[in-house]
Amino acid sequence: MLAGCVASGGAGSGAAGASAGMLASPSRSGAAREVEAPEIYQTTDTALWDGRPSLGGIWVAATDVKDPERVIMVNLANGKSVAGALFRREAGNPGPKLQLSSDAADALGVLAGQPVQLRVTALRKVEVETPAAPAPKVAAPEETPPAAPAQTAASTAAVAASALEAADSGAPTATSGGTEAVSAAPAAAPEAPQRKTWAERRAEAKARREAERAARAAAKAAAEDQAADAAAAEGIGVTAIESAPLDARAPETAAGAAPPVAAGRPIQVASFSQEENAKRAVEALARIGISARPVRSERDGKAVWGVVAVGDAELLKKIKGAGFADAYFLQ
Repeated sequence: MLAGCVASGGAGSGAAGASAGMLASPSRSGAAREVEAPEIYQTTDTALWDGRPSLGGIWVAATDVKDPERVIMVNLANGKSVAGALFRREAGNPGPKLQLSSDAADALGVLAGQPVQLRVTALRKVEVETPAAPAPKVAAPEETPPAAPAQTAASTAAVAASALEAADSGAPTATSGGTEAVSAAPAAAPEAPQRKTWAERRAEAKARREAERAARAAAKAAAEDQAADAAAAEGIGVTAIESAPLDARAPETAAGAAPPVAAGRPIQVASFSQEENAKRAVEALARIGISARPVRSERDGKAVWGVVAVGDAELLKKIKGAGFADAYFLQ
């Protein structure tokens, strides 16, 4: 009766059916699992995600593919790997040999427009034999128990219904007097920490990319202002803001509040001819966890706004990595 309650699902169609066919499923003879098959297909080459969202889930396209394959992709830069589909890519299209989908790039930690070395290997299913469990030994009873009373049709139906409910809920059953009875369910185990969903991971990656773009935009604006100042000064490069005191205070500090104590050396991040550009650079640095402030000074009768942070060599390295390549210690 219990076996008859299990519905047999039909085979899927399209991509969903193909994905279901690759899952390992137990059987009487054993279970299927996927292994790498480099003799079928394997390549190591440059891969790229162009930054556009793509359909179809996790896949990679290559120019030397004849038939679609199930493959495993390994990012050789960070060791991340993911299984997905391999499709053929038109050889005339520009770009590297391998093209990644947006989902595959997210799983492998690949940024938009950043080429990486990728190893792609075909997968094949193999059957793994599972040894049969030995039959439990039953001790012979010392004396024969009295025969159980005959069950009526109504009691048999009730026992079957209880067994089905126990099977659906996952509760164990205990045997007493030849009749199965549902035992009390054990205390619920503590819930395991939930993994982040695909949408949450994608939102975090998008926030990181936006912060990086803002920092690069601020760095580009700083470079443009420096180039404009250099042209106005007839080839003389922008120098450090020497006239700005090292203990320059923010507006709220000038009102009488004690200045905050910061460990480290002052770092000249960039200088701007427009105060608004300096404020945008401060905001961009704040998005990546770097605290900075604009400092106004005079140079040749013109107002100049410098962006100054306080920190050590590690902070200076982080600032340069954000796009402010000309940052340096003021002392």
